[in-house]
Amino acid sequence: MTGHFYLVFNLPGQVKQYYVREAEKLIQGRPVIVPEISPIVRQAHKFNPESAVVFRDRYREQYARDNFEIFVEDHHGTMKFEREVQPASPSEDNRRELFVEPDGLENTGLGFLVRPAIRPAEGFCWCVRACDVPSMLDRASATETIYAEDPVRAVEKMMATWGNLAQPSTAPWAQKQDDAQAKRILQEVHKSQRGSGRVRPGDRS
Repeated sequence: MTGHFYLVFNLPGQVKQYYVREAEKLIQGRPVIVPEISPIVRQAHKFNPESAVVFRDRYREQYARDNFEIFVEDHHGTMKFEREVQPASPSEDNRRELFVEPDGLENTGLGFLVRPAIRPAEGFCWCVRACDVPSMLDRASATETIYAEDPVRAVEKMMATWGNLAQPSTAPWAQKQDDAQAKRILQEVHKSQRGSGRVRPGDRS
């Protein structure tokens, strides 16, 4: 497909905005790369098809929780490169939560809980919730869930977004396993003690 294409940001209650360029802004004291947009189509960046789709998908992921649409248009104003995808059914999802140890913490038993998720646009994906990170519990209600296409990427995005506020911890089921193991050991000890006190035939005088 030939011609040039525009990346469009459709914000509720506003006129259509076009991608112009990337710009660096300070958000909460940290430099963040954000799209610079304009309602003037003459200022819009002209993409080839491949680049338009790459930038569209990147910003859809970055702004997945925001209430606006991002899509590609040709110079006639026709939406392009969209495909109908049947949303995944929760009944088809048999994945279980995973415990991911990020780089540098392998084999330490410290990491983050990652849960399976299903989103209308992406289908099957993975997420990290603030309520599953002990150090984030006091701000869980005001913190957005982090989504990604796989568990490792979800943890990487979470660490990049939440920074040092998110401290790794042991798996939530680790304490239950330790308690169960301690209980089994104690039962074995009691069993052996009871066995050692029995009078065996031939021991009676």
